[in-house]
Amino acid sequence: MRNLAFVIAAMLFAGPALAAQPAPQQQYDACVNTQAEPEQVFQACNTLIRSGAVMGANLGWAYLTRASLYQDMNNLNAALGDANAAAKLLPNEADVYFERGTVYANMDRPRDAENDYSEAIRINMSYVQAYSERGFIALRDRQTDRAFGDFDAALKYEPEHLDSLIGRGAVYLQRGQLREARADFDAALRLDPMEPQALYGRGIVNRRMGDKRRGDTDIQSATRIYEDAGGMYRALGIREQ
Repeated sequence: MRNLAFVIAAMLFAGPALAAQPAPQQQYDACVNTQAEPEQVFQACNTLIRSGAVMGANLGWAYLTRASLYQDMNNLNAALGDANAAAKLLPNEADVYFERGTVYANMDRPRDAENDYSEAIRINMSYVQAYSERGFIALRDRQTDRAFGDFDAALKYEPEHLDSLIGRGAVYLQRGQLREARADFDAALRLDPMEPQALYGRGIVNRRMGDKRRGDTDIQSATRIYEDAGGMYRALGIREQ
């Protein structure tokens, strides 16, 4: 999982249970090795889980690592099974609910995803990515006030969070607050000048503010990078003009 290995490694070395068992320790190290190839990590986690050599929280982190790898392979049913196993073993870890939430989101189960993102936030009130992902679910539902609240919360904890800048910019645009929308899209593009949804959003803002040439340039640049860059805005009923 993104950024999970550091947490996993910390938990591993915090407990004495594996220290006296070199083989399980080596398997565990291989399962959480961020420098290894994903295929090697996956095989190490498989071996560790099947061996029965670890239990409790250590087993939970192994399941969670494998869930993330399954998700990267687009094997969502397997990812969900491992995320559920991890949740039973690590019921108070925010990362577990965030990972399972992303699985649900990719399975087009937004309510389940939303519930898990909310649980991750309950456990860790500064979980920026969970706020952002929950905000995009609200945005797709056209619940723009809820979406704004989540994006704004994420940006209070991490002012340069790219996805949340784009999401909040889209809400501002939907509300007709063009200067605020432009500020968020500009901030996103300073972080990533080739971000297609930020370019597209700024293009709409430029057009509405009377600068058709710059607006057309932004929109054309966005669609060259990603053909459906405007899909989020069309889903919100935001026209290019």
